Amino acid sequence: MARLEGVFESFKSVVDGIRHGQNLMLTIFGVLSAVMIGVGIYQMQRLDQLSEKLNETNQRVAEVPSKVSSDVQGLTATLANTITAARQPAPAAEPVPRSRKPTQKPQQ
Repeated sequence: MARLEGVFESFKSVVDGIRHGQNLMLTIFGVLSAVMIGVGIYQMQRLDQLSEKLNETNQRVAEVPSKVSSDVQGLTATLANTITAARQPAPAAEPVPRSRKPTQKPQQ
């Protein structure tokens, strides 16, 4: 019977060791789970910020055609004015009158 009690005591110490190992594993698993949840929340916030930046970029891209259109209209108007001015005959140049030299008497 003493031998059986000895085996039971060694079995009990093994079970206690396993319980201690399980507690450590559960603690480690809990800490890692909490860290992963925290990282996930952080990444989701960054994703929301990225989504806001993407929306701003989409708005700026949507404005580009209207800006290009107004620029092209301005260039077209300038080009049309230049072509119109080039087709008009040049104004006749007026002859430049010759200036007369005033006659002065030499002073003595």
